Amino acid sequence: MRQVPSAKLENEKYVLLIGSGRLVRHITFYFSQLNIPIKHWARKFNSQTELEPLANNSFRTLILIKDDAIEPFVEENLFLKQSKTFHCSGALTIPGINCIHPLMTFTEDLYNPDFYSEIPWAYFEKNFNLKKFHDQLTNPSFYVEPQKKSLYHSLCVCSGNLVQLLWLEVFKLWSTNLELPFDVLKPYLQKNSDNFLNIPNPNLNNVTGPIVRKDFKTISKNLDSLEDTSLKEIYIAILKTQLNNLELGQIKNENHF
Repeated sequence: MRQVPSAKLENEKYVLLIGSGRLVRHITFYFSQLNIPIKHWARKFNSQTELEPLANNSFRTLILIKDDAIEPFVEENLFLKQSKTFHCSGALTIPGINCIHPLMTFTEDLYNPDFYSEIPWAYFEKNFNLKKFHDQLTNPSFYVEPQKKSLYHSLCVCSGNLVQLLWLEVFKLWSTNLELPFDVLKPYLQKNSDNFLNIPNPNLNNVTGPIVRKDFKTISKNLDSLEDTSLKEIYIAILKTQLNNLELGQIKNENHF
């Protein structure tokens, strides 16, 4: 990861990537495909004295570290507070630092090279767009009002992280209590995902199951079977978003609430 400044790159429009995690690996892979010059700095690979000249001579500086560490890091390195410095936290507003946020989940494995140009990016300044970050980036980009940034990120988490965590909880019971392999569940998960994503306007007409059918006896049996699991509370929370009080009352009589 450590890179010593070279004479060849001194006059090029390099982007400085700060950090050493998954996002750095993905951004490095993508920018390299576009022939965007890159330099790296990470605390565990580089000395502190290398950071300021690298940042001052960069075309852009992109801070790619944990959200909780960004603001303290910037306060420790006040020279980063300049218009060419960006961070990628979709949740945080850091005074003196701009933000762009890739709307994507990044795993340990790199993706297909062609996929990266399809990733949408959010920006939070009215007159900004991704081309202004670097003219070689052609990704779709969209504006989010700064006051709605926390909601934007919360919805990203709900639609991605929470769904996967829910699937993981399902898989734990699937594999331990039912003693069934994950492979037999995959087509069901895949089709549910496809059905939701491939319709122009998601709505309840495209959802199946006992909650939308209001099969209260089946719901009660579901809740009985989930007793003493974390999934029961999640199931109940979803019920409260979809059923009115009268309908919930028919389930409450079964002592599930």
